[in-house]
Amino acid sequence: MSTAPQAAPPPPRAPVARRLFGWVRAVPIRPAGAFLLAASAAAFWYGRERIDLVVTIAALWGLALLVGTGAAAALSLALARRDLRRASGADGPPLEAVEKRLVASGLVLPVRVLPLAATPHLAWLAPAADVAPAARSPLRAEQVTFRDRALADEIVRELRGEDVLGLWRFSARVPQPRAVRALPDPGQLSAAELATSLATGDLLSWPSGPPRGDLVDFRTYTRSDPARLILWKVYARSRQLMVRAHEPAHAPEGRPLLYLVAGDGDDAAAAAARVILESGLFGDDLPFACDGAPAPVLDLRCALDLLAASVRHRARGGSDLAAALALGAAEPGRPVLLVVPGQRGDWLARVLPQVAADPSRYTIVAAADAGPAAPPAGLVERALLRDQRRPPAFDALVRGLAPLVATGARLVLADRVSGRLAVLAGADAAGPAVFAAGVTR
Repeated sequence: MSTAPQAAPPPPRAPVARRLFGWVRAVPIRPAGAFLLAASAAAFWYGRERIDLVVTIAALWGLALLVGTGAAAALSLALARRDLRRASGADGPPLEAVEKRLVASGLVLPVRVLPLAATPHLAWLAPAADVAPAARSPLRAEQVTFRDRALADEIVRELRGEDVLGLWRFSARVPQPRAVRALPDPGQLSAAELATSLATGDLLSWPSGPPRGDLVDFRTYTRSDPARLILWKVYARSRQLMVRAHEPAHAPEGRPLLYLVAGDGDDAAAAAARVILESGLFGDDLPFACDGAPAPVLDLRCALDLLAASVRHRARGGSDLAAALALGAAEPGRPVLLVVPGQRGDWLARVLPQVAADPSRYTIVAAADAGPAAPPAGLVERALLRDQRRPPAFDALVRGLAPLVATGARLVLADRVSGRLAVLAGADAAGPAVFAAGVTR
């Protein structure tokens, strides 16, 4: 028995307040212009009724000013739109940028001066970026600062034409087909220090031996060696001081699967993943996957594209980890290098069961932008500054990652601001060990 296909549910309607704001914004006349229009119309009606020539002429001057400024603003917008279409009509080279860093887009617009018209305002709608013209330039050279990492195939700009009195505002959207990629800022994260903190002690030659390996090898004595390790029988025969040494360790075979967990405040985590990918710590073709793209990729450029696009999947961070393991693991025991946000979020409830099921398989890098440790605020300060958001201190981040520490998986906390690294859990987490500026403390 066949059933008719169900119709797709209608898209959710925008809230009334948002739709009302959109309608108000679409009207080109501003509140000041609407007031001038109402006042001029009322004065004109009053002057005609009372046959007052002065009031009638004043009303006509107000209406003429309103019409003149509107025509100037509309003409300014039309000319700017034509210039923008000419300058951005052809496909330009891909725009590579770093979030929160100024970059020139290559767009140059002429400066036009029209009476009663202000300079048109240019803004980026997609991807979101702040636009600032180049300083000390006779032309309007566009420079942008991306607020977040982004990946797009099209730039959507908005032009706003206004008059000098603020009576009118006309807007128009101009799309441009151009590839854009904004990557996270690495900050003070260092590839060398990440490699030091991610070293897990290697696999031992004989798994039933002690953690550091059996004393089955020997080498020449040095001043720092304890006397109990000296081979006295060898010294008696050859007169050479030799000491016992641990068996050589073997590095684990195979590269891990690098997975980025998206979530609120994941900028530093994305920066750590970028450092690991670009530095080649685990080879040039390290398998990479992230939320929204669970199929691992080996090409560096594709991996960076997925990293930039993962910003769209913050609401479902960690939900694709199981799929990535099923698609990217050649064997069940393949190691996984997990990069997560340093702050707790909804992603933790999705990632924690996966890590707790096999903690020895995971090495976790939690990255965040930590702030300085602030003294406890008083009652008056909390009341006055309760809306002021401060970055969490390093110690607060450590406490927030306690559920991951409890699993026993190796966990490294990284601060993008200072470059500080701390091993919170794992074989070397006695202390914990802290790495800063290349020095182990």
